[in-house]
Amino acid sequence: MVKFNIGDKVEVVSNDFEEHEPYHYLDVGTLVEVIDVDRTEVRVIDRSSRHHLVQWVLPRHIRRAGEP
Repeated sequence: MVKFNIGDKVEVVSNDFEEHEPYHYLDVGTLVEVIDVDRTEVRVIDRSSRHHLVQWVLPRHIRRAGEP
């Protein structure tokens, strides 16, 4: 599993979210910031959105900004 740290800038790289997952609205290419990490999920904030959306995502849905 890829390790992310609080404060990391990451990019949403997949929007293959399951129907029951509540964060399906994050678009591929959205830059977000990591604000919390637990064993299986990463909590991110989209500061570019009007309401500063906060969501838990899976590591497979994001990568560090600027990485291939």
